[in-house]
Amino acid sequence: KKIKAQKLQLYSKERRMADIIVIDDEGVQRKNMSAFLKSLGHQVVQSDSVLRAKSQLQDKEFDIVVSDMRMKDGTGRDILDFLNSQKSKSYFILITAYASVEDSIYILKNGGYDYLPKPVNLDDLERKVKHISALISMKEENKFLKRGFVEETKTLLYESENMKRVIEMVEKVADTKAPVMIFGESGTGKELIARMLHDKSSRRDKLFVGVNCGALNENLLESE
Repeated sequence: KKIKAQKLQLYSKERRMADIIVIDDEGVQRKNMSAFLKSLGHQVVQSDSVLRAKSQLQDKEFDIVVSDMRMKDGTGRDILDFLNSQKSKSYFILITAYASVEDSIYILKNGGYDYLPKPVNLDDLERKVKHISALISMKEENKFLKRGFVEETKTLLYESENMKRVIEMVEKVADTKAPVMIFGESGTGKELIARMLHDKSSRRDKLFVGVNCGALNENLLESE
């Protein structure tokens, strides 16, 4: 546990800042936003057109995409649609001088994170980028911790032939949709087996939720 805590502390210290692309055909605004974000420690790439941006987005996955709404060769909607077609996990922020209910609804309904009106308030931009960076860091920490747990379960030690058969059964049923009941005396590793089932299934990237049924009211448990 001490080693794992030290690894997590080291990981947190080495966490990088966000990779950001700023897309705007208006040179002054693009350069100002880019310089401001760089001053905060982020890695920033610039793009002056929709066409060029699509090429850059195809070559690299950015943490955050900041895009103007109206450009000479397209719109911010085009950028968001392209990100969705690439199944990108980038957070999308729209910059617009023509804020409309239709545009804002479209952006949010199609996976965009938020939008900012022109002229851009740099304090607002900093707050949004800071919040996104915190979300990304939290997700990366969760993955780090999960990898550590999976490594531990891979080295599960046992001598019993009964446990060997349990592990073999886990391998067989883990990636099916069949419900599984695990039963045994207290301390025999039921939750470890449940987590192993989860980690070996196609749902391994989803959240594992453990519920202590013993702490629930009998009637409530039955109704749930």
